[in-house]
Amino acid sequence: MTADGGGYILAASHSVPPETPLDNIFAMYRAAGVSREEIFDRAAAMRQTSIDD
Repeated sequence: MTADGGGYILAASHSVPPETPLDNIFAMYRAAGVSREEIFDRAAAMRQTSIDD
């Protein structure tokens, strides 16, 4: 989100603690415009890439 084309990393902090409710994590991404389905699709693609390597 900078004039030179740099990006922005949305995160609660440098990590999300394991006890964080999933609804809170999905709400954070929803606020950024990323749907639950997109998250699952990206995760599936990453798993498939890992299997293919």
